[in-house]
Amino acid sequence: MKKKHLSLSLFLGLAMALPVHAETGQITKSAAGKIIFVYSNGEGLDQNLFIAGTTAFPPGTLNNTKTLTLVRYQIAAYPQATSDTTELCYSEPYQSSPARCVQVLSGSTGSTSQFNDLRFGAGAQLMITHKVTGQSGNLHPSGEESATWEYSY
Repeated sequence: MKKKHLSLSLFLGLAMALPVHAETGQITKSAAGKIIFVYSNGEGLDQNLFIAGTTAFPPGTLNNTKTLTLVRYQIAAYPQATSDTTELCYSEPYQSSPARCVQVLSGSTGSTSQFNDLRFGAGAQLMITHKVTGQSGNLHPSGEESATWEYSY
């Protein structure tokens, strides 16, 4: 009996000491870049909003605690614009105001870990905002915009 107890204790001790591998997932959302109207004052503004909805997560994982590990992005350019100040903003689940924004380059593809310390789950949002200047009229984007949340749970 003592030998079985020792073996069970040793097994439990080893099992608790071994690292647990977290599952990983990713959610990608994309949309066409929008035509931005530049007003007579020479300024225009537009946004693409991406939401991690409840159906984007694997079945049975919705209530699991999730940790953001990386955000990837693809930003459209506005070649006719005189200037294009672009931000990528992150809002925690079901919050209307961004928790943090980072400046990104118009026409770029990249990734950031700047949001990893923020709460992540269903209802999280990423917003790409373009503040442009140029001649009055319509500015056409170079292509599509996308955002990918990479996370563990």
